[in-house]
Amino acid sequence: MAEADRIQGGSLGALRAVEYETGRAEAYVRDAAREMDCVFSDISETLDNLLVVVPAAMVRRAAEDVLVAVSEASGVISAGIATLADSAGFDVSDLAAATELDTPIPDLTGAAFQPLANEDKLDAVSRSVALALLAEQLENHTATVVANVRHRLADMYSHPQSLIAAALNGQNEVSETMDLETADLDIEVPELSAVAAAQAVVFLLGGAFRAPLERIPASSVWHGAAARSSMGVTVPQFSCAPSEDAVDIGEKMHILLPELEQAVAMHAQCAPDAMPLYTFVLQHMSACDGEEDDSPLLAMLALVLRSVQRAFVRQVCCVEAPLSALGCRQLAADTEYIAS
Repeated sequence: MAEADRIQGGSLGALRAVEYETGRAEAYVRDAAREMDCVFSDISETLDNLLVVVPAAMVRRAAEDVLVAVSEASGVISAGIATLADSAGFDVSDLAAATELDTPIPDLTGAAFQPLANEDKLDAVSRSVALALLAEQLENHTATVVANVRHRLADMYSHPQSLIAAALNGQNEVSETMDLETADLDIEVPELSAVAAAQAVVFLLGGAFRAPLERIPASSVWHGAAARSSMGVTVPQFSCAPSEDAVDIGEKMHILLPELEQAVAMHAQCAPDAMPLYTFVLQHMSACDGEEDDSPLLAMLALVLRSVQRAFVRQVCCVEAPLSALGCRQLAADTEYIAS
């Protein structure tokens, strides 16, 4: 229909034209959010008009044509996530395993797998935060416009005058009008975009753990022998320090909270009135590992930290048996270190 084409070529085209510039998440969110508002303003205006002028028997089809623009707006976020993945060195399909930190990834040299101190990693997190904000805005707009359309349609087809109007418009059987279903106006695509945006944030926060976790099964420490003196006598070892990989993992666990707080601060700077980043992420991830009395921030921290611990256990289970006596002591030391 002409109205849908007008949105496609107008406000929706302007939204697609907004580009993310490195290090300028705040400007991107401001410009993209403004265009997103325009898209939904046009959608709402168009829907209001068609509910007045379109014959009752055709109104649902007309509404669906207009609401295609919602899916198109969602596609802007999906495209942004794909661009983020390409620039940060991972595949969009990897996001489904955002909390499975031992899932094999062929190349761990990209920005996604570096510490947040890395400039490219910082920009990737900044971009993911911006996309999370747009996904939240899209969800809110979609919920409002769909609820309004469903309410208007329900009111239209429950009012006697609307039934008369339907008959005058050529609808032979009033029962066809009464059978109109509005439930199929629900738009699920924005929800899927929001899930992907939340997964991207978590994936990036956990990315730096993947390389040391991947090295665990093949490490030589599990099958090493105790050191011997120059006389060929085995030197007793009463304690065992954590391995290099365990220390690497532990150090990254210790700085994860400051990194998370930095991402939350980016989010708040871009949109002070939006829900906090950790709330958005927890609402859209399939599971929350935090305790019931945890703050949302600590619950999001726990989501990543417990993912690290689970991945460590699974990687240890991949170590070739049997372990040497020294390897057993090393495993005990590493496990205690990671668990603490």
